[in-house]
Amino acid sequence: MNTRATHYSLLLLIVLAIILGIVTYPLLPQMMISHWNAQGVPNGTMHKALGVFIFPIILIVFYVLFYGIPRLSPKKESFEQFKNHFNAFFVVLSLFIFYVFIVSLAWNLGVRFSFIHAFSPALAVLWFSIARLLGKTKQNWFVGIRTPWTLSNEVVWDKTHQLGKKLFRGLGGITLLGIVFPRYFFIGFFVSLCIVVATLFVYSYRQYKKISAQQ
Repeated sequence: MNTRATHYSLLLLIVLAIILGIVTYPLLPQMMISHWNAQGVPNGTMHKALGVFIFPIILIVFYVLFYGIPRLSPKKESFEQFKNHFNAFFVVLSLFIFYVFIVSLAWNLGVRFSFIHAFSPALAVLWFSIARLLGKTKQNWFVGIRTPWTLSNEVVWDKTHQLGKKLFRGLGGITLLGIVFPRYFFIGFFVSLCIVVATLFVYSYRQYKKISAQQ
């Protein structure tokens, strides 16, 4: 996805979120449901002023990061190699936040549904998008699996990110199982995510030691 299209897409989502917040604000309860437990049952609230406009603020922060990261990176040439994938990821990430915003508004406006059934497919798409980005990311200081060993060796970076692509695809598949097994969605998700993070951390270290021993 080219940079201009990404800018317009992110700005459009920000404007739509602000308009949606303004239109629905008078219709929402003073204290909005803002949190759901592991069974998908509401168990937390916040004032609607924060509950509504926190999402546009998050989208604005993402837009600033999208604009700033490539310009602040010491390795600008690296971003040129995966710029389109970086752009597409930020669009997916912003769409995810916008979708969660709509889900939150719908629930607080009285529409009832399974939160886990609504949330898990969107989260799975996000993980698949991360997997795609990891498979294309080149060594840099801001985006990717940044351990001391991936940042120290480009071969370790590439190998770790290829493994990360596979593991995050698997995490996306596991997340989709939340549709079938909603009771175990959150515990399965967090355990799987911890295993993925730990595996990539250890793998990057072992690859670095292996390459160092060969030199």
